[in-house]
Amino acid sequence: MRKKRFKVLLSLAVFFYTGWVLGQKEYAYMVETKITGYLHANNNSLSIGTDKGSVGGTNYMATFSTQGKTYYDFFYLQDDFNKVTINVNNYAIRLRTFPDCTYERKREINRADFGNLYLNFSGCSFSQQLYSLHTYDDENAKNNGVCLDNSVTLKFGYHWRYKLEGGSWTDFPAEYNNRIITTFNFKDLLAKTGVDVDNLSAKTVKFQTGFNNQYTNIVTYSIIACAPKLVEDPSVKNTTCYYDSDGKFSLKVDRDLVNNERLLVSIFFESAPNIYSFYKQAESSSLQSDGLGNFIYNYEGNLAPGNYKVKYQGYLGTGMIDKDDPSWTQLAFSNPFTIGTPTNVSFSIVNTANESCFKANNGYIDIHADGEDGRTYLYQLKKDGIVQFFNGTSWVNYTGSNEKTETWFAFTNGKNTRVSKLNKGKYQIKVKDSQECFAR
Repeated sequence: MRKKRFKVLLSLAVFFYTGWVLGQKEYAYMVETKITGYLHANNNSLSIGTDKGSVGGTNYMATFSTQGKTYYDFFYLQDDFNKVTINVNNYAIRLRTFPDCTYERKREINRADFGNLYLNFSGCSFSQQLYSLHTYDDENAKNNGVCLDNSVTLKFGYHWRYKLEGGSWTDFPAEYNNRIITTFNFKDLLAKTGVDVDNLSAKTVKFQTGFNNQYTNIVTYSIIACAPKLVEDPSVKNTTCYYDSDGKFSLKVDRDLVNNERLLVSIFFESAPNIYSFYKQAESSSLQSDGLGNFIYNYEGNLAPGNYKVKYQGYLGTGMIDKDDPSWTQLAFSNPFTIGTPTNVSFSIVNTANESCFKANNGYIDIHADGEDGRTYLYQLKKDGIVQFFNGTSWVNYTGSNEKTETWFAFTNGKNTRVSKLNKGKYQIKVKDSQECFAR
């Protein structure tokens, strides 16, 4: 009876262990063990465990025949672990000219720090490095998807591979592979592994890391159209008046926005010579066609005179993307552009004449105005502090209700005009241009 019960218990233990290993796919360690020399009875022991139980370990001997060799071992962790404990015990026993050697270390890693710690142990002829294997998302790709022009950063891993929708797993090219953190241009990655990027139809891409055909978690990103490309430098509308801050700009790009896509624009102003500081963000869910296959974004806000640059990106999510989000740092600035000002309106009294006799009403004031080219000028007349109105024959006090339009009179000769039919009094004159810019 004892013998039978022993066999049953043993088979249950083996089944449990095997089932646990097969179920672990999210987190793992790859242990690289280098034997750098040898001593007498020179052994290493490295064990990995978590708060959920034992994981595994390595045990190698340093000898004349093994020195210089490198070994790799792979261990999955329990998915629900909270803490990892690593114990290292490297040792050698004295014999003749070989000394004693003891190297003992213990490290504890919380789940939140997995991948953030450099785990390297070196002593008694052994150098052991642990690679934390769990793919952490590129936040921009996770939130916004990835387009061919994007740079993507994945961590933490060792051997990397990808899989396009409808395709098979493909190893990264050597220049992007076998590294803890890998950064690559998505288009470059595909092209270097034989993908026809000009006719890419896949809508998703998966990434995964591992070692020797053992892999951890998969991250999946949508493949999106790249942000529209600028066709030309930003165009500018200067401020309306010299003293205004209502400048605007527009961007001409090579495509329209797709369904649910918005254009997010970050605006930077020149706060010091050649130093551009973040100013504000703007967005638009629609662009205007120019009828020639291009589309135009018009900034609806107001900008003060000065020098500016912008960055922009297409976005399928809701809300804005924080100005410090990494997605902005990988984008290039537009060429700088300048919000200018029109020439300030000014005027001068170039000549005056009094009435030739009492109540002759033949006095006059000659005015010359200057300002922005292409604009016309108007004047308003006050007599003894009261706005005047010309009724066709003479100037009278204005009694109407539309002073802003009915009391302004156009210059009769470009930048020059004569205000005539004046009688005795103290006069004041205001001048503005056709864009409602006043002489100040």
